This record gives sequence, C-alpha cells and structure tokens, in this order.
Amino acid sequence: FGLATGFVSRDNFDLGRRGEDIRRDTYRAVVGLEGNVFEDIEYNASYTFGQTKVANRVLRERLDDRWAAALDVGINPATGLADCKVNYLPGYEPVNVGWNGLPAPTTFAAGECKPFNLFATNPADNAEASAWIAPTGRSDSELTQHVLSGYLSGNLDKLFTLPGGSFGWSVGAEWRREESDGGQSFADLNGLGFGGSVIAPTKGAYEVKEYFGEFRAPLISDQPFIKELTVDGAVRQSSYSTIGKTTTWKVGGEWAPVFDISFRGTYAEAVRAPNVGELFDPGGQTFLFIDDPCDVANLNLGTSNRAANCSAILTGLGIDPTAYTDPNIGSVRGLQTGNRNLKEETAETTTFGVVLRPSFVPRLTASIDYYQIKLKNAINFLDPQDIANQCVDLPTTANQFCDALTRAPSSDPFAPGGIVDFLVQPVNVASFETRGVDFTVNYLLDPSDLGAKKDWGTFNFRLVGNYLDKLSYVNLEGADPDNQKGQEKKPEWQANFDLTWLKGPWQLTYGLNYFSRTQRYTTLERTGEPDIAAPGYL
Repeated sequence: FGLATGFVSRDNFDLGRRGEDIRRDTYRAVVGLEGNVFEDIEYNASYTFGQTKVANRVLRERLDDRWAAALDVGINPATGLADCKVNYLPGYEPVNVGWNGLPAPTTFAAGECKPFNLFATNPADNAEASAWIAPTGRSDSELTQHVLSGYLSGNLDKLFTLPGGSFGWSVGAEWRREESDGGQSFADLNGLGFGGSVIAPTKGAYEVKEYFGEFRAPLISDQPFIKELTVDGAVRQSSYSTIGKTTTWKVGGEWAPVFDISFRGTYAEAVRAPNVGELFDPGGQTFLFIDDPCDVANLNLGTSNRAANCSAILTGLGIDPTAYTDPNIGSVRGLQTGNRNLKEETAETTTFGVVLRPSFVPRLTASIDYYQIKLKNAINFLDPQDIANQCVDLPTTANQFCDALTRAPSSDPFAPGGIVDFLVQPVNVASFETRGVDFTVNYLLDPSDLGAKKDWGTFNFRLVGNYLDKLSYVNLEGADPDNQKGQEKKPEWQANFDLTWLKGPWQLTYGLNYFSRTQRYTTLERTGEPDIAAPGYL
C-alpha cells in the first residue's frame, strides 16, 4: 500500500498458556509432656515443628529477549530460508524492549534462535520456536513454623469452691517463629520473563513471645431462676519482633434461668499482626484493567471531591481535565508486593445472644446472636480500581492511594495522562465496622420417636444464616464511610440450609444456599448517574 511501516496486532496462541504446576509437601511433628504438679494442678508442655515445601514449575514463561529475536526474521543467505537475523548477521542486535520499556538481558548464544512465523495458521508450525521462546521455569520455597508452649491449669478447690462449682484457671507462655524462604524462577530473578521485572524471592521471618491467663467461674447453679450463671475471662500479652507489644483480652458470661433457655454475651479486644506474606512479599508483576475515575464520563460517579482532585492531577501533567478521556484500551501493568510498614489490626467485638433447647421438642437447638465488630488499622488488600477511586475521592490527593499510582505526562505518545503503573499492597485502612445477627437452627429427627415401626434412619435439619445490618470502611481519617452493605458479595440476608439423611453406612445430603439481592453498582455510582443501567440491572 506504499507504506514504509505498518502495525500488526496478533493473539499469540502458538506460545501456549502461561501456567503453573505446583507440588506441596507438608511435614509436621509434635512432642509433648503432660502430667500433674499437684493433685489439682496439671501441666502441659509441647514443641511443634511444621514445614511446607513448595515446588513450582512455571509453564510457558515467555522470555522477552528471545521473543524479540525470534520476531526479527530475514532470509539467511547461506540457506535461503527464513531465519533469525541474530543467527546470520554478525554483531546484529534485534530491537529488544521488554514490557518495562528497558532492554531485556540476553539468555542465548549466537545460532540458537528459533524464528517465529507471525503469519502461521497452524500452531505446529511454530512449535519449536514456541518451546525456545517460552521454556519451563522453576521456583522452590519453604514455609517453616516453630512453636514452643506450656501451661498450668487447675482449680482452687483446696482454697474455696463457688456455689456453682469449681473455679477453673490456666496460665502459660508460648514462643513462635514463622519464616518464609521463597524462590523465584531464573527468568524472574533476572528480569527476563513477561513484563521484564526483577522479582525477588519472598524471604522473611518474625518471632512472638506470649504470656496468657484465663479463668472460668461458675457463680451459681441449680437455684430458682438460675439454672446456671457463669463468668469467664482471658488475657494475652504478646511481643512481636515486627510490631512490638500487643494485649488482647475478653470477658464473658452465660445465664440460664432454666434448662430450656440461656443467655450469653462477650466483650473482647483483640489484635491480628500482619503475617509473613503481608510483610515481606517482594512483589510480582500483574496486569489488570482500570476504569480511570478522571475520565470525564466518570467524574460524577464518585464523591464530591473527585472532580477537583482530578482537575489538579491532570492539570499538573499538562492535560486539559475537561476533555480528558482514558487513553488505555487494555490492561495496565502493575506490581503486587508486601508492606513492611503495616501495623497490627485492633478489634473491639461485642456479642450477645440466646440459646434455646426446648424440652418439649427433643434434639432441637436454636441460637441467635447479635454482633458488632469495630476494626481499627484494618489490613486490607485493595484492587487497582479501588486504589484509583480512593486516590481522587478522598478530601486530598496527599494520600497513600495516589502514591501507589503513576500517570504518564502529556508528552507520552501512547497514554497521555493515563494510569501506566500501579502498586498493590496490603495497607492499614483507618477503620472497618460491621454489625448484624447470626442465627442457627438444628433439629435431629428420629422417626421412631413418632411411633414408626420401621427403621428409617435419622434426618438432620440445619439452618445457618446471617442478617447484615452494617458493613462500612473509612479508608483515611476524615473521609466519608464507604458503605458496603448490599454491594456485590455483601448481601443483607444469606442462609444455608442442609437436610442430611443417615442410615447405617449411608448418608445423603441436600443443601440450599440463599442470599438477598445485591447491587452491581456502588451507591456513589448510582447517585452520580441514576441512568447507569436499567432498574433491573443495578
């Protein structure tokens, strides 16, 4: 057509799908001692060793330097056949640019290149080249745990007894070490694979020293209107090598005025320390789609802060915000890593409920419990779309989410102003709160109790459900709560019902799962654009 250059786009199915073949071998050994110090005091000590070895074969791992060389093909004058130019032109270097925009290191010697035919219609025609371009890599890793624990437990019967029975107690200590020694394939370690990023092995460890105590005090039993009245409590102090000292504790109680009904409640403050992967994962490349919130079509689908923040960001890049449309037509390259700056999660949990065991319906139990959980510094793994939205929906762009995104300047010929890189890692969001009601009904029916002469076996009916009253995040202090109730995978109502028939060696189960309607679009999106979809598809 008289053109000096042309652009060719092709789905390279000839190379096969990149995949993994993973084998895990787990070993666990426990040794322990137990006995009596005194008649009413027992001791228990144990050491546990656990290890999981992971062998990961990475199938069809494309090497960028080989891919570039295999595509740069000409006619070899010595053979008259199509061949890689690096094979017959001394000192020739193909245009070799990886997905990171940098030249990929060379992994082959002269004469080894296998030419790839872009115009082949049969994958078999490129089988030899595909195997050379995308060989099989391997990575190995080990996860190891050591746990040394011991405790004393007993009662205080020699000193006193409570009206409801013995005062039980336990005190102890524990030491744990968690470590991960991961590996990556040769290609990933040297930045040779798809994406061109150097991916280091996951390597890290932490230790924990803990001291704990707990008690159970049956205050009253078998009295009028007090079949049972019991209180219990526990405390645990931990010292982590990564985050320092933490304290968890709880108090609870149960009161049964009669056998048929009991009331229970618990208040607890707990922590969860970040694990090895959340802390020390060195990162791996990923490609995900992001719908740019600063596109003029999306400005009204966020908070009232979005338009002003997008305007400031784009203007700073030399882009007119009033005419900006997302230049990305495909997925965006990013990096997923751990975060060594994570802090512990802190939770306040309140629960109270009732348990029914009606004596007039044998083998029927039912319970209903209210819960409220307030989580501070919650560790959350946001996806790139959430990161992009939060960056501009918060009151200011001086936040951790904007720091995780890279936009191209106006001079970029391919994606001016667009998001061209992102960092996904676990972060401590400001707070998380949920409350609702859990309920369970369990009934075991034996037809013989109803006068059946024949053995029909037994039938177990079990219903487990939840009502979600609230589920919200606050991603940054001062930001508006992000209400998640009713959103995708967060229904207001959900329940599981199972009917199990048992007779001799036979068992048959029928299960039914239910969840109420959820919204495909967020509240902000529906408010900003009421006609975003037909009413039945919101």
